[in-house]
Amino acid sequence: MTTTSGRMTDSWFLKGQWDHLYDTHVRHINRYIDKLSQENPYGLHLPYLAPWHGASDTRVLALLSGASSMGQRATGNDMICTENTSDLSMQLRRLMKLSGINRQQLSPWFTNPWASADSVEVPDSVEVPDSVEVPDSVQVPNQQWAPDEVLKGLLALMPNLQVVLCLGDEAAAMWRAVSADPEVSSRSIRGFFTYLPSQRLADAATIEHQESTWRDVAEYLRITPEPDGVAG
Repeated sequence: MTTTSGRMTDSWFLKGQWDHLYDTHVRHINRYIDKLSQENPYGLHLPYLAPWHGASDTRVLALLSGASSMGQRATGNDMICTENTSDLSMQLRRLMKLSGINRQQLSPWFTNPWASADSVEVPDSVEVPDSVEVPDSVQVPNQQWAPDEVLKGLLALMPNLQVVLCLGDEAAAMWRAVSADPEVSSRSIRGFFTYLPSQRLADAATIEHQESTWRDVAEYLRITPEPDGVAG
């Protein structure tokens, strides 16, 4: 049974995410995030991508419409993660279980990931470097702080990415614009489109579209759900 409270409510789990913030599979992404947060002139900040997810090894990017509000401010962890405390996180966990797409295969991101730097809380035990380096292969665009340009930089750090799962209209519009870029289109990443999940959705047809789209992604990637991978 999927519960509202994700693992981020457990202090040991949260500490583990911070302790592994720069592990090999997520290092370049979180250093890229550091660079953009430290250098932008608007007092804005990007949340980290939790090492719980596949990050640079991910096959599916779940692109979520709206601002980065998956509960990370509520727990003070300042990370995008499906184990946060929000309803959205809970629904993502349900759909992942339903489809068989696991946390190493998927990473979440938002169409509007920026937040006010004043709202950021980083544990004292975490050492964020004063200067960071992005691999030479990553080209930082001229308008590097625009959300679509941030997404392009993120995609460049996900060499195994096969699917962008667009959840909501904003995500669909952003992906259609970003995928028109020659460097992105040359990678043959496939877009899938459905609604942003919410427990408050009462429309059975909408929920069915969400679930069937997640299953379509799993089938496309030849991922088989576990026997108990049912909604609930």
